[in-house]
Amino acid sequence: MTLSGAWKFYDVRWELQDVNTGRIVWTTTSHGKHLNAWKNDENPEERAKTIVDGIMNEFRGSKAL
Repeated sequence: MTLSGAWKFYDVRWELQDVNTGRIVWTTTSHGKHLNAWKNDENPEERAKTIVDGIMNEFRGSKAL
């Protein structure tokens, strides 16, 4: 996570691993930002849903399935 003024920028690296072989079968990185100035009422569930929905859409479109 990087802070820049009122913004938080973040990268989340995702890896899907075959537990039998230990081989990474799919990987991607999510990038995002969040304006945190003047906002004490963060809604973490909403943010998490946005991130997870995005990663699942990317996964469904990949050749990993």
